[in-house]
Amino acid sequence: MSERSDVMMPVPDSQLALLALTEAIRSNTAATERSTRHNEKTDGKLDVITKTLGEMNTRLTLLERDGLRDDVTQNRKAIEQHDHRISALEAEREQRRGALGLAEWFFKNWPALIGFLALLILLVVTGRVPV
Repeated sequence: MSERSDVMMPVPDSQLALLALTEAIRSNTAATERSTRHNEKTDGKLDVITKTLGEMNTRLTLLERDGLRDDVTQNRKAIEQHDHRISALEAEREQRRGALGLAEWFFKNWPALIGFLALLILLVVTGRVPV
């Protein structure tokens, strides 16, 4: 016989299912954390987070059939929190796009704005436009 032999211990199905759930959650949590590290790249992250959440939802649906409803309920709450986080990221992205659009318009049109203001001041100063 060898010096060391590996002994396999029988494990109840409920513990195996719980271990599978734990590993799935750990895997999904790690994937979600990796996908949310860099806030500057929200466009790409939103797709990854959405895909990860879809995978989590699929896995949780399968685990739900095995009688782990309480754990699944907690994980669904975590998914809802991620949904709120995604909504916040999307709102921030839209706000940033709007601000950049306004700044871009100003940089394109600042000579015309200055010219308009100068003309208006000139007309008021010369008395051609009553104040």
